[in-house]
Amino acid sequence: MTAVIVPYFSDLMDVYSAISIFALSIWVPALLMLLAKQGSLSVPLVIFNVVLIVVAMLGSALGTWAAFDDLVDKLKHCHVRFSQ
Repeated sequence: MTAVIVPYFSDLMDVYSAISIFALSIWVPALLMLLAKQGSLSVPLVIFNVVLIVVAMLGSALGTWAAFDDLVDKLKHCHVRFSQ
């Protein structure tokens, strides 16, 4: 029902998904583990978690950019004028 009422609802959900899914499932838990066990982790494990955080943040940024790019592209093709 919401998708019928709100134009481009699925595209907005793509943006929300790109921002939240990577953060909640990958880099936030890795960061919290690093903070919780600070000082008691081995160097390879710390390096692995830092690489995991960087890759997940890069995935979040690229996913958000792709979702916004798709949304802007769809808005360019519709005949709705936002400015007068």
